[in-house]
Amino acid sequence: MLIRAARLSDLDHMMNLSTKMGEGMTSMPHDLSSWEKKLTATEASFFGKVEQRGNEIFQLVLVDDSHDQVMGTCAIFAAVGMSHPFYSYKVSRNIMRSVELGITADTRVLHLVNDFTGMTELASLFLQQEYRGNKDYPDAGRFLSCCRYLMLYDFREHFSDHVFAEIRGWIDEDGVSPFWNAIGQHFFDLPFTEADFMSAVNGTQFIADLMPKDPIHINLLSKEAQEVVAKPNKYSVPALKMLEKEGFHHNNYIDIFDGGPTIQCKLDQIESVRQAKLCQISTHKNQSKNQQTCLVSNRKLEDYRIIMADTALEDDELYLSPNQLDQLHIDANTQVSRIPLRSTS
Repeated sequence: MLIRAARLSDLDHMMNLSTKMGEGMTSMPHDLSSWEKKLTATEASFFGKVEQRGNEIFQLVLVDDSHDQVMGTCAIFAAVGMSHPFYSYKVSRNIMRSVELGITADTRVLHLVNDFTGMTELASLFLQQEYRGNKDYPDAGRFLSCCRYLMLYDFREHFSDHVFAEIRGWIDEDGVSPFWNAIGQHFFDLPFTEADFMSAVNGTQFIADLMPKDPIHINLLSKEAQEVVAKPNKYSVPALKMLEKEGFHHNNYIDIFDGGPTIQCKLDQIESVRQAKLCQISTHKNQSKNQQTCLVSNRKLEDYRIIMADTALEDDELYLSPNQLDQLHIDANTQVSRIPLRSTS
């Protein structure tokens, strides 16, 4: 397995991933034009040809390098909200008390905000079902998730001090979102899937035009909607747990469409980033029994590649076989970086 920068020639593969993914991931719409734009922007980002700093999109793909078959993908958006507004709901408490009646009302309130403007977003994490738990592709999911932390470490100057991720919210088997039906449906007269698709393809200006700016009291929503505020989609729970183990936490922000949780962490406090290390390549294999699987990158932005390799964590040198050097498109004189492949347990 190999992780590399996505390219325009992956267009058919990315459309195929969008088909298999299901509803609710705005960053991966099943739309040819959107993917063409995203992959074109990705190529420009990796080659440093983006006109405005902060607009970089770094789409990565996990491939079976023996067939160059795309198994999954993930992305890093260097800074959201720079060209188009990025909206979230901030959940706050509103406590009111009547001394005369002896009654206290403790309610939660939604506020439409742009608090994540300028922050780096981890997005589009998706591994095809046939590779999950597949003994022929061990650790594929963790490999795909953790590669983003190595990139944050390798190219720290491209990213914000704060990183966040939106977790897909709860929808039923028919693609119905109780949260959307309780709020957005009343202002847009669109089903959830269509509104989510429009946001992905056309941007979020229509939200600014039509979404109410006044605070919304959650206790006025339907019971079904109240129950799914900050509730993740069942398919997103493993990804949420991996992020939480890295130090990400929920700070009362949710997605405006499906009510899913938005979690965040300071970049330098992400556990894998803290454990990242620069290494020289060794020509001699370490015989230490204290070996651990690590992610290893070539640190070349214009041809970014990451593989997995076993190494002793205390070493400042890392043995790579000729085949592994070839996978990374480097020679033995190149400096690499690594992070341990962290357990999800």
